[in-house]
Amino acid sequence: MNQLPAYVTPSFIFLILATLVMILWIIQDSLQKQFGQKSKKKLLRIALILLFWIDLQGILSYTGYYQEGTNSFWDPLWIFTSIPLFLIYFLLSPSPAKILRHASLEALTYLHSIRIPLTLVFWWLYEAGALPQTLTYEGFNFDFLAGFSAPLFAYLYFSQKRLPKNALIIWNFSALALILVLCYHALFYFPFPSQKLTLLQPKLALASFPYLLVLTFIIPVLLFSHLLSLKLLLFPPSKSGDSPP
Repeated sequence: MNQLPAYVTPSFIFLILATLVMILWIIQDSLQKQFGQKSKKKLLRIALILLFWIDLQGILSYTGYYQEGTNSFWDPLWIFTSIPLFLIYFLLSPSPAKILRHASLEALTYLHSIRIPLTLVFWWLYEAGALPQTLTYEGFNFDFLAGFSAPLFAYLYFSQKRLPKNALIIWNFSALALILVLCYHALFYFPFPSQKLTLLQPKLALASFPYLLVLTFIIPVLLFSHLLSLKLLLFPPSKSGDSPP
C-alpha cells in the first residue's frame, strides 16, 4: 500500500463528522416535535452513545481486533451481522418507533448525498493501493448513483411535488440494494476466516481506523435512513400524535 495523500484522512474524518451531525439533527428534529424542551437530554444521551460507538471502533482497531480478531472466538463478522439486525429491532420497537415517527423524510433523503464524497474517498484509497478496484465506480460500486440521485429525488418529491410516493419508495429500495451490494463486496476484502479461503488479497484500509467506520458507522447510518424512510412511506404515522408540551 502506498502512502496516502495528506488530504485523504482529514477529508474522511470531516465526512464522519458531517454524517454524525446530520443524523443527530434528524433525530433532534423528531425529538423536538415529540417532546419539546425535554428533547435535549434525550438527544445528548443518543449523541453520547454514538460517540462511544465511534471511540470503541478506534480502541478495537488499536488493539488489532479487526486485523487479528479471526484468531479469537469473537470474530469481527459478528459485529457486521448484528448491526442490521439491531437496526431492524430498533425501528420495530415501540419506544424508538414513537420517537422517530416525526423524523423528516426529506432530511433522511438528502442525507444520502454523503455517498458522493464517500465514493471519492474510495477512489483515493484505491489509487494508494489501500482498496481494490472492485470497491470503486470502475468495479461493482455503483453507490454513487444513489448519492447523486438523492438530492434530485428529494427536490422533485418534496419541493416540486412532481413525483408520486411510489417513486420515492422504489428509489429507497433501489438505493438500499446498492449499499448492500457494496457491503457484500467489501466483506470479501476483510480478514475473515472465510476470506482466507478465496484468492482475494485482503486490503486492510477498511479494517483500520478511521476507515473501518465506513462499515461500522456510515453504512449503518445509511441503512437506518433507508429503513426508517421506507417505514414512514409504507406505514405513515397517524397525524393525531402527541404534541410537545
